[in-house]
Amino acid sequence: MLEGDGDVAAGVRDVAERLRRHGVEARVETTRAHGRRVLEVLLDGVSAEPPDLLVLGAYGRSRASEWLFGGVTSEVLDAARAPVLLSH
Repeated sequence: MLEGDGDVAAGVRDVAERLRRHGVEARVETTRAHGRRVLEVLLDGVSAEPPDLLVLGAYGRSRASEWLFGGVTSEVLDAARAPVLLSH
């Protein structure tokens, strides 16, 4: 998760806590992008310890915008080395 949006960070921590209560080992990490692309930050974050599952929100922009300008969703699907669960 990229650092910066307090509401998003709180929501992600809440989801991780709910998962933990159901016996799922969930970890939330924050980082600064320092001008890097989101895909680079994600891949750097999972390279040291590959996850069993990468869970991402998908298609934050319209599909037409994703097709025209590209987007993180399709880049992650192309580059992921672990199973990916996408949620819209």
